[in-house]
Amino acid sequence: MKPRGPLMIEHRLIEKLLRSACEVVQQFNGDNYDPVVIESIVDFVRTYADRTHHGKEEDILFQQLSQRNLEARDLEAMNELAAEHKQAREKVRQIVVLNERYKEGDNSVVSQIKDVVLWLGGLLSEAYQERRQGVLSRDGEVLQRPGAAKDA
Repeated sequence: MKPRGPLMIEHRLIEKLLRSACEVVQQFNGDNYDPVVIESIVDFVRTYADRTHHGKEEDILFQQLSQRNLEARDLEAMNELAAEHKQAREKVRQIVVLNERYKEGDNSVVSQIKDVVLWLGGLLSEAYQERRQGVLSRDGEVLQRPGAAKDA
């Protein structure tokens, strides 16, 4: 497996969960809202998508790529992805605050929570995926040991 393989597998899992989360959240209204579902979504995003997956990208891949002579478009894409990771963390914090307000009796926050979760789902957009794919496909092999055989 190529070095980027595990990251790509993780992308597919994150995409599946975010698609499912968006489908569930779109059905919520003031009467059928479930804060436990939102807590589960937050837990997955924080634990798996952010700490595990984004951690690998930011702490390993992006660090290695930043030491290379990247094309301007790849450097820009990498920086945009890192900025989007930070933005997603802020959105998750917003979800937590809004969910707490709901649990305290403020049903008016349901539409705001839906909007923020759908924003996270928007990370599946074509433009986002093209940037991510571009960085990984052109220079993602940076983690390959020099002189090592390339896997299929």
